[in-house]
Amino acid sequence: MMTSKKNNAVRTGLRAAAIVVLMLLISTCDILTPGLGDSVDINAPTVVLESHRNGDYVGGSTTLSGTIEDDTGATSVVVSVDGSDYAATLGGSGWSATVDTSTLTDGDHEFTITATDTSAKRSNLRVLLTVDNNPPTVLVNVPEDYSGSSFNKVITIKGEASDTTRVSDVQLSLFEVGSDTEIFSGESATGTTSWYFSFDAGPGGYDLDGDYYLIVNAFDNSGNTNQWFYHFSDLLANASDPSDIPNIEEINAYEFQGQALPGSLTVALDTLRLSNAANQMAMNIDPNSDDPYFEFTIPSISGGDSFASPQRFSGFVEDDDGLVSAVDISVYEVEVGNLDGAAVLLVSDVD
Repeated sequence: MMTSKKNNAVRTGLRAAAIVVLMLLISTCDILTPGLGDSVDINAPTVVLESHRNGDYVGGSTTLSGTIEDDTGATSVVVSVDGSDYAATLGGSGWSATVDTSTLTDGDHEFTITATDTSAKRSNLRVLLTVDNNPPTVLVNVPEDYSGSSFNKVITIKGEASDTTRVSDVQLSLFEVGSDTEIFSGESATGTTSWYFSFDAGPGGYDLDGDYYLIVNAFDNSGNTNQWFYHFSDLLANASDPSDIPNIEEINAYEFQGQALPGSLTVALDTLRLSNAANQMAMNIDPNSDDPYFEFTIPSISGGDSFASPQRFSGFVEDDDGLVSAVDISVYEVEVGNLDGAAVLLVSDVD
């Protein structure tokens, strides 16, 4: 009987001890959370890029930013590109990292964003961005001889532009030589890689008479623009082989991609650069330069010849464009001394 009572007492004591232990466990542990300890990190962080999208253009010092979410907290975000890592600054649920893209070549690059949490779990996000730090190259082809000709009326400028990524706009500006007075500025051409622009220098337009210089600026999608340009006639005049002249893409690759310059130029390329400084693309605009020039051979214009019946007229006509549309001869009766008549020659060109 005594043994039974002892056994009951032991069992009661064990039950009480078990209850105490259970209560202690409940007070110090979240029984709804699997695993041991306060909590177990089972999810990797989620990183989001908000500042850029695939295909965006970047240049210079570029800041990438976004948000990060994690159940235990993030410890770092790192942006990696072409073997270089850039640690981000964390603030709340946001992050930002500044990348120096001037160390990268122009073109498409994959940027990897790696987020790490307190349990060393990681997640990656990749984005393809286009680096563009260099300006386009511009080559003017028309007019062919800008330095030895006079221009008037409607003048058309044609050329090409090349960039390591994409040309977005070509703009032309015209200034007076000497005074730098602006005639027009920032006028967009038609086309980009192949472009043209026309302006009216005559009385119905800008009414110009004198020497003027032209500036051509091409822009790419990152806003880069050239500080100089070239004219094909200058390349041609300084090449030992006229059939071996570098093209626009080769010039751009030489200037901004570190490639060798092909062709037969006999002078350094940079000596042929045109700008608003010493080497200008100066053009003479003469409103009278388009008038045809003519001269009689028969009859003599000295006044010593008399008109016969029938009378033959002959001579030659010249035009700066080389295009004469018509030659009209009219005879009028006048009373000048003992002359019975006079001939008037009217010449028209295609303009």
